Amino acid sequence: MSCWLLAAGLAQASPVTFRFDMPDWQRNHNPALFGSHIWVDFTLDNGASSSLGQVYLNSDIKSARVRAIGGSLDMTFTSFSGALGESYISTNAAGIPLLDLLARPVDTAIVGADFATDTHVQFGRITPDGGFTTLWLSQDHPRLIRASLVPSDGDQFVGLSVQGVRIDAFDVPEPASWSLLLLLGLGVATVHRRRKA
Repeated sequence: MSCWLLAAGLAQASPVTFRFDMPDWQRNHNPALFGSHIWVDFTLDNGASSSLGQVYLNSDIKSARVRAIGGSLDMTFTSFSGALGESYISTNAAGIPLLDLLARPVDTAIVGADFATDTHVQFGRITPDGGFTTLWLSQDHPRLIRASLVPSDGDQFVGLSVQGVRIDAFDVPEPASWSLLLLLGLGVATVHRRRKA
């Protein structure tokens, strides 16, 4: 019974952070800035007490840290616009995250913006015939300094999906859970002491 109480005490709603190692850029106007590709760390919160079997709306994105691998750009975006009611990130029953930007009949996109540095990142779903770019990153102006990724099979745009990993260590129990753990520990110690006597 104490195991069930322990599990119940540790369950809580908290943000999760997933890292996605994106494919190499297809076009890159400034490799020193944008690197060969990027890591994206999405922090999301949909109010669930578990990260298993979840669907996260784009509006659940609290931040996206974009880090250029082999480049100097390292920025966290906290302001997003676009298809916030869509879902690009989900997890399977084991909690493994997937960023799904595969081609769809209707194109949609979200854009993260840092207006102080005029830096933007876009994640999009493209149609087989075209539309939004699957992934682009820009600084100074979307059309001036840019890196982009638009996967195709030669005849049609196909988009991409990337499996990620959870990088936040674990859910930290709430203070009430620590009290429960302390009480459980004291109970086990008392039972152990009585058995010795």
